[in-house]
Amino acid sequence: MRYKPVSNLTMDVSVVGFGLWTIATKKWKSMGRTNHVKFLNDAFGLGINFYDTADSYSKGYGEKILNDAFGPIRQEIIISTKIGYDFYSPKLMPNTPIEKNFDPNYVRFACEKSLNRLDTDYIDFLSLHYPEMETVENDHTFEVLERLVEEGKILSYGAAIDDSEQSHEISEILLNDREVGFLQIPFSCVEKEPLLDLSVDELNTSLFARRVHGFGFLDGTLDPSDFITTEEYRDGMNLNILDKMEKAQTRAKRLIDLSETFGFDPSQLSIAAVLDNSFVTSVLPNILGFGQLESYCQAVDGIKLSDEIRQCLLDLYQV
Repeated sequence: MRYKPVSNLTMDVSVVGFGLWTIATKKWKSMGRTNHVKFLNDAFGLGINFYDTADSYSKGYGEKILNDAFGPIRQEIIISTKIGYDFYSPKLMPNTPIEKNFDPNYVRFACEKSLNRLDTDYIDFLSLHYPEMETVENDHTFEVLERLVEEGKILSYGAAIDDSEQSHEISEILLNDREVGFLQIPFSCVEKEPLLDLSVDELNTSLFARRVHGFGFLDGTLDPSDFITTEEYRDGMNLNILDKMEKAQTRAKRLIDLSETFGFDPSQLSIAAVLDNSFVTSVLPNILGFGQLESYCQAVDGIKLSDEIRQCLLDLYQV
């Protein structure tokens, strides 16, 4: 495992992080709590010290199992969590969408709740969970985040960016005007649009790359040869995401062919290629099992990118 320094933290961050999305939400939760804790401990054994969750993942479950797994060694791990989806609201009806809330009082309230579930007195990285334009333009929201830093309850704050049409402009404001400590953003060999034209190299901001396997085209969860965007599939889908998926699908086919040519596993090559960008601090792949996680960790030092491979990766993105 390799590690990279991050501003405001005394401990370096593992370049492969563990995103709890895959074990802490209803879609992926079937392993059970005991196995989840074991999985997290096994990840720590591989050298992973960076764990990313959100308060809304099964209404705090992701935070609670982090405490179950690492409570006695809290000082040896780096915790990232997100706030903003108000599942606490008494007005929330069953099976209805959870509304976002970035009101300053709510930000403090949600942070305190996360601290309680994690059973810790500080959070390393606190993210605004998919903020919208009105949020990043609200001085009061960032004033309360600054106060939480001053109080030692969070060490750094930033945001997880979604797929809205304004996501690029929102990222620019967060980087240049708010000078956040980090961004969590989709980025892969087949999906680079969220970072195009952002001057990340010139800023003191850490970048955590999610969706590093291009919607699942590169890790075997979605076959780019069989994926067909039918009208039925399009119904109810965000057209911005659909457009990205179609482009990523085309590029993924070429990357898989490229991987076979050079004798690499495409899921490993995609990890190594994303980390080859100096501005990427850590990757947060979807993790479905220990063997897969071990494979991603092996890619960190096991795949050396030649100039020829780098050029091929650049060329496939021109599609």
